[in-house]
Amino acid sequence: MTLFYRYTFLLLLFISCSIAGFSQPLSGVFPKFDAYAYQSTVNFQWNSMPTAIDYTVVLAQDEAFTVNLTQSPAITLTSWTSGPLVYGTWFWKVLGNDGLTITESSTNKFTYFDPSQSSNLSLWLKADAGLTLDINGNVDTWSDLSPNTHQFTQTNSIKRPSITASSLNNLPSLTFTGNHFLNGGDVLDIGTSSRSMFVIGKMGPSNQTLFSKTLAAAAPSRYALIKDGVQTALLYQDVTSPHIYSTFNSNNFSLYSVVVNRTNSKNRMEVNNNLLGQNTINSTFDMNSTSRFLIGAYNNATNNGELLLLNGGISEMVFINTADSAEILKAENYLRYKYSPPINLGKDTTQLTFCAITLTAPGGYSNLLWSTGETSLSISVNQAGQYWVQGTDVFGYVSRDTIQVNYPEFNLPAITGICINESITWDPQLDPSFTYLWSTGATTPALSITTAGPYSVQVTDGLGCIKNSGSVNFTIDTYAQTAYLGNDTSLCVGNFIALQVGAPTTVSYLWPDASTGNNYAVDTTGNYFVETVNANGCVAQDTIFITIAGQAPVANFSFQDRCNGTANNFVDLSVPLPSDDIAIWSWDLGDGNNSSAQNPNHTYTLPGTYDIELYVESVGGCGAFHTEQVTIHALPTAVIGSVGHCSGQEIQFSNSSTAGSSAITGYFWDFDMPWTGAYNNSTVTVPNRIFDTAGSYDVMMVV
Repeated sequence: MTLFYRYTFLLLLFISCSIAGFSQPLSGVFPKFDAYAYQSTVNFQWNSMPTAIDYTVVLAQDEAFTVNLTQSPAITLTSWTSGPLVYGTWFWKVLGNDGLTITESSTNKFTYFDPSQSSNLSLWLKADAGLTLDINGNVDTWSDLSPNTHQFTQTNSIKRPSITASSLNNLPSLTFTGNHFLNGGDVLDIGTSSRSMFVIGKMGPSNQTLFSKTLAAAAPSRYALIKDGVQTALLYQDVTSPHIYSTFNSNNFSLYSVVVNRTNSKNRMEVNNNLLGQNTINSTFDMNSTSRFLIGAYNNATNNGELLLLNGGISEMVFINTADSAEILKAENYLRYKYSPPINLGKDTTQLTFCAITLTAPGGYSNLLWSTGETSLSISVNQAGQYWVQGTDVFGYVSRDTIQVNYPEFNLPAITGICINESITWDPQLDPSFTYLWSTGATTPALSITTAGPYSVQVTDGLGCIKNSGSVNFTIDTYAQTAYLGNDTSLCVGNFIALQVGAPTTVSYLWPDASTGNNYAVDTTGNYFVETVNANGCVAQDTIFITIAGQAPVANFSFQDRCNGTANNFVDLSVPLPSDDIAIWSWDLGDGNNSSAQNPNHTYTLPGTYDIELYVESVGGCGAFHTEQVTIHALPTAVIGSVGHCSGQEIQFSNSSTAGSSAITGYFWDFDMPWTGAYNNSTVTVPNRIFDTAGSYDVMMVV
């Protein structure tokens, strides 16, 4: 045997400058899934795809993207504002074009809705439309946008509410300072209808009114949403007084929901997604009065003065004459998403330095919780990864958003085994603005490593921020000196040679005939050469001298798949050389049993697949192997029973047999009455028979 090794190449490990993390490429950022849009034009935002040349936004009113299909032009930005959309649910996705292929984002869904889409709309007031201002900029008239077109006015200029330009979500509100109110006159009687009423508003600490249609007395047909003392209350009087009082007391803007449901004879009051109470009402009582409907005040007993004036604000009011849960949900979602949309951290961010960045939750959320466990408004991060924040909005809804932060990263070396007498170059491949300090003291951008041991690098960016690689341990790989085919030996024609040392780590072979298998069949006396490479890229060469001692027989055998418990006959079909008969048969039957017979019989007790190996050896000492797989099938289970036991009466048999490895294909019954001829047998699944003579019968069924 001759052993060679060589040192002919330099392995370079290029650790490319990549952006660490598992970004969310081509994923929608806004509108979020199942969001509500309150304007007809929608600004779409998404996370970028690194290889994209341009993007196209596709939207339609069905998930198959066939109804009202709309799409943007090809754009290079990661946001786009649509033209006016029609009302309803919309599906949208982004197509990223890299010049060769089109990549689709996942499909998102949102609903464009405003109260005008409710056929039961009876009042719609909002501070961003329908206002008439006086010369001082105060509200003279607030016009109803519902088909009823009610007008809520104030003729006294000193009692007119003002406008606050930026309240919830930077939207305007009407501000009432304890002396302001608007009068709609005798409008908005509930009558005998159901009604759901929603207000985005805030009241002062005590004795306040958002809206009222009532007198300051226990008069029937009155309703109002107020603070009575420090308690939030729905005043509602029919034949009784099913008012709702709650200890809830907030001075902040809230989403008030009041429902009068004639179908279930209930009224209820919710604030910020919390049920404050409900009561039983008269389902047929006519809630009709001549009282003025006031916004920001409560009528006195004579309907010509005001009490409980509001010291707060109102952004929007929506009344719909229905208690339908789907309609209520639409109205509440419209107001929720308009004035306090779910928390949003924005698009993913990619940093070009190692410096920490600050992630900040948007304002207006409480009970903040970050994925890091912190509960502050902002957190500082300096590692790549996904970060989420969860918060509760002003209306009590909890939402969460996730952002991906990417940092420059150099991968750890893929190979840490140094081929003997060679070197590995560790090159982070960052841009020229970075500087390096290796654990060896070197400051070069790359390090050539020739000896075993731990190595690390500290990289500093242009702003002075530092990232450490951590310790990487390199070893010397002696594969080139140790991999070999074994000692020179004698073999038979058809026998194989293979690596005796080094095979587990070898990834490629090259034999004299350019074959690349992990073994090689010998056929003549002489030297056999192999060149191999291991997982570290180290190359070894070896030569072995083989003396041909003869020619092995051709091993072969036949068999049949059987059921467990049934004998299986293995028939030797091996072919010897004419002058060298087979002298040894050695069987490995796959279940721990062996045989030296030429044609063994063997019964398997358990079903399964077994590897059968036959080794045959000639008189001259040349041997060969042959392997086959035999499948042993599970037997079906036969279970029978019967109902009845009297002679001359019909006996009904039952059959609870279960299949084995394959489905049952037939049954054969023998009723132990051979004198009855064909009547003695049956092939049906559950037969019946009449036994004319009393006695014992051995009834048998074969599955």
